[in-house]
Amino acid sequence: MDKLKHISIGLICFIFFIWMGGVTYGAEVRGITSDSIRIGFSLPLTKVLAREGRQSLAASNAYINYINDLGGINGRKIVLIVDDSQLDPGIALGIWKKQVTNDKIFAHFLWGTPPATVLMKPAMEDQVPLLISGIAKSLYTPFRKYVFCFHSPYEAQTATCTYYIHDVLKKKDAKIAILWRNDEYGKTVLNGGRIGASYYNYKIVAEPSYILGQALDFTAEVMKIKQAKADFVLLGAEPGAVASFLREAKNQSLNATIIAGFSPISERKIISMAGDAAENYIAPHTTAMFKETNIPGLKKMLEISKKYAPADILAEESFFYLVHWHFFAMMIEGLKRAGTNPTPDSFVQGLESVKGFTAEGIGYPITFTPERHYSNPVLYFGKVDMKTKDFERVTDWLTTPQDLFEQSIK
Repeated sequence: MDKLKHISIGLICFIFFIWMGGVTYGAEVRGITSDSIRIGFSLPLTKVLAREGRQSLAASNAYINYINDLGGINGRKIVLIVDDSQLDPGIALGIWKKQVTNDKIFAHFLWGTPPATVLMKPAMEDQVPLLISGIAKSLYTPFRKYVFCFHSPYEAQTATCTYYIHDVLKKKDAKIAILWRNDEYGKTVLNGGRIGASYYNYKIVAEPSYILGQALDFTAEVMKIKQAKADFVLLGAEPGAVASFLREAKNQSLNATIIAGFSPISERKIISMAGDAAENYIAPHTTAMFKETNIPGLKKMLEISKKYAPADILAEESFFYLVHWHFFAMMIEGLKRAGTNPTPDSFVQGLESVKGFTAEGIGYPITFTPERHYSNPVLYFGKVDMKTKDFERVTDWLTTPQDLFEQSIK
């Protein structure tokens, strides 16, 4: 009788654990099938910044196709669901609802700061990891479990520009002007510039702004900066606006050093768009340059991209191609660490476990933690040389002074 009792108890326990295993591993996870992982991607493919969006998509597709041809992640191929956000928050919100409800995505990769501002709440409500190529304080403060910013804080990047002025250029007394786009993207440079200027006791003498999509005539803005006798101009703009500003600055003989306020406008296309007006333009970089084939990750990226990316896209040698190669490689690393049966929570934990990820030297080291879903900025500065028609490195990698960094992200 005792033996029968023990057998019965053992059978009950066995059935219980099998049932629990079914709950834990057999339950359906949105976006995960036996042979696929569905990832949403929204980015501008028409209207404003369409060129930059196409560069980003080409890099993402190339990397995903490469991974899929290797067998995917634990036997699952990545299926990328792509929609055109036009960098419009309203459109981005509609895409989110469509991709989560109809396309059943596991996670969503979002291009651009303005549309990201409307997706914080739905990401948390739907428990869908939101991976953002863009950053502003409102995106990482307060902390949100399912939201990751793959860029380092733009405010801190701009503060690092003032560190460059002070500690590299050795300018102890400077008058600063800030040209910024009047939205969340541009405000990061405005705020970071103000913080950096205060930290080094620099005077801000002008803060002209403009609206995304308006006719890019910067006659009045350059005149205002010139009248204020600024020594340095920090830019919080998109590449086309930067090129227009540089041309107008040359036209008015603006005697000031022009520095990009953050890494997205280290875009190489600015040089050809601005022509001779780009001479001596300075920008912080968070990725290597295409020509730096001595870097293992860069060499590998070029070899793979020649197979998977359109030749005309690759020929432009865009920052947006490089940075999204780095970011999608980081996403894939997180998926690898999410386990053989990934869930949103295990994916979050996978990303949080990656430390100093550079994609073999392509980008700055990305580190996430369970308390922080963005990284400290590590930048180097490049200056345009019209003899080579390219940026040339003028510094090694620089890390923002810790107290300045802490002030910039408060």
